[in-house]
Amino acid sequence: MRDGRALRLSLDDVRLLALDVDGTLIDDQFRLLPRTRALLTWLVREAGKKVCLCSGRNPAGVMPYMEMIRGE
Repeated sequence: MRDGRALRLSLDDVRLLALDVDGTLIDDQFRLLPRTRALLTWLVREAGKKVCLCSGRNPAGVMPYMEMIRGE
């Protein structure tokens, strides 16, 4: 909020999405829901956006989710 008004952004204003993994991006069963996966894949492939997965996990623990988003 700025001066009590909500900040409005369009997709054109966004270049990078930084997303928490555990409990936010994936559920408590460690699943990336199909709807979420489809949206993130579209954002990366079609809209040209960058996605950064943020986690306390080591990189090997995050890569399977990044590969799902990339469509690999």
